[in-house]
Amino acid sequence: MRRLLYVHVFLCCLCMANPFCPSQCTCVLHGRADGTGSRSVVCNDPDMSDIPVNVPVDTVKLRIEKTNVRRIPTEAFYYLAELRYLWITYNSVTSVDTASFYNLKVLHELRLDGNMISMFPWESLKEMPSLRTLDLHNNRITNVPTEAIPYLLNITYLDLSSNKLTTLPSDLMDIWPPFNGVPVSYASQKTVLGLQDNPWFCDCKISKMIEISKMTDTPVVLMDLFLTCSGPENLSGVLFQRAELDNCVKPSVMTSATKITSTVGSNVLLRCDATGLPTPNLYWAKSDGSPVNNTDFPKTTSTTTTTTTTTRTLSTVPKKAKTTPSPIIQKASPKQGKIQNGGNGRKLAADEKSTKSDIDTSESVKDLKIVEETTDTAVLLWTADGLPNDAPLTVVYSPYDEDDIKGTVETNAGSGKVLLEGLSPGIRYTVCLVAKGSAAGKDPCIEFYTLDNVEDDGQNQLFIIISGIACVLVLPLIALLLYKILALYCKGRNTGVDEEELEKESYVKFETISMKQRTLNSHPTELWTRRQTQESERMLLCSRSSIDSQMTYKSESSRSEYLC
Repeated sequence: MRRLLYVHVFLCCLCMANPFCPSQCTCVLHGRADGTGSRSVVCNDPDMSDIPVNVPVDTVKLRIEKTNVRRIPTEAFYYLAELRYLWITYNSVTSVDTASFYNLKVLHELRLDGNMISMFPWESLKEMPSLRTLDLHNNRITNVPTEAIPYLLNITYLDLSSNKLTTLPSDLMDIWPPFNGVPVSYASQKTVLGLQDNPWFCDCKISKMIEISKMTDTPVVLMDLFLTCSGPENLSGVLFQRAELDNCVKPSVMTSATKITSTVGSNVLLRCDATGLPTPNLYWAKSDGSPVNNTDFPKTTSTTTTTTTTTRTLSTVPKKAKTTPSPIIQKASPKQGKIQNGGNGRKLAADEKSTKSDIDTSESVKDLKIVEETTDTAVLLWTADGLPNDAPLTVVYSPYDEDDIKGTVETNAGSGKVLLEGLSPGIRYTVCLVAKGSAAGKDPCIEFYTLDNVEDDGQNQLFIIISGIACVLVLPLIALLLYKILALYCKGRNTGVDEEELEKESYVKFETISMKQRTLNSHPTELWTRRQTQESERMLLCSRSSIDSQMTYKSESSRSEYLC
């Protein structure tokens, strides 16, 4: 009895020593000879829809593969301080939060390939200072912003293949040899880049990437050397190794003054020159990122752009004259298009205004678009080059021409993405991006449709298909049943006629039976009386047989059997 008690206590202690494993996952402890080990957890249940929250804290490698997980929430792995390998591959992930990878200080490898991510939160990489491998292969990423470059300095394996990238920041290649100034011979570590299967637009922005593809001895190794241009038209289908671009010159800005002090209410004239090829497009912005109006952009030459701006220094207390520096910053950027504002969108955005100014959000916010529409959600994307990352923005959306049903989401310019939830299926919506203090009617707005609810339509179509199959199977059976009934009915009628004829034939034969023999020894009076009776019966039989012969069909070969 005591031994059984010892065994029970031992098993209980063993159960307490082993951490709990999620029900939809498999936990494996890889032991070592010195008594230590590492734990790996694999979750591949197709019915799993959320990131597990009860993974053992000593897990070193976590794999979440081929599940129905669609979102990686905030601080999803904060308690896994020892996690070194995180694979969330071939799921249905569309949304990754900025703080999803919080506290993963020792994470070495992050793989998110095979999902539906359209915008990756690059600033989240600062939570993973030990990260060396970043795999975003086979997603829907359309843009790598310039702000992502500082977070990629330590990455030695970056896979962006099979996405929807058309360009990369021109400064991205500057973080690797030979463009970072380190001689190729001194580079001690290789950097692997996966850039294939993207619709690249071959211009000066990716000229360094094209140049690397032509190099034979470089620390930057491309997974696929046969990268292909998709545009412009004259380079479509041309390999990077054979693409010839015009001379590209990085934009350079030269200002005449860096700080000017002026009295309140005076006009200030600023001037800057920029060189570059292709010709850079300049715009002026204040220190808070807001654009400066009343700026004169004269015609530019092929390589040099000269701009001047006249601005009036304003003061909130007009009675006292004060001097203040002019906080204007000069920036150079490539030419970008404008987003048209719809009438309904302007009204929708104007409702959110509490103050008005001359800020034109449509000039600062670019590439406003909706992706990944579903029946009740949609993802809004944008880039805000003219606004600081922490500038507050309000996303306002409502059904088209129904401003009384309005939803808002607070965000900031640097996030670049917002998930709109609680939408109705098959409805036309208007969504606007409103900056605090922007002028009414100048906010970028777009319209989109949510997907129809195909579940009911699918059930209706299934019902129609089943009904059609049932009709095809039942109608022949009904026709066959009717045919059988009709055949039996016709057979019954024919049988009745035959019985009638047989009855008449029998009757005729009965009527035509010959007379009995006369008895010779009968009495004369009795014989006469019997003869009279027989004659009367014979006449009656002949009369009835004559009538029956007219009612019964006889063939020409038959002969009468009546003996009248």
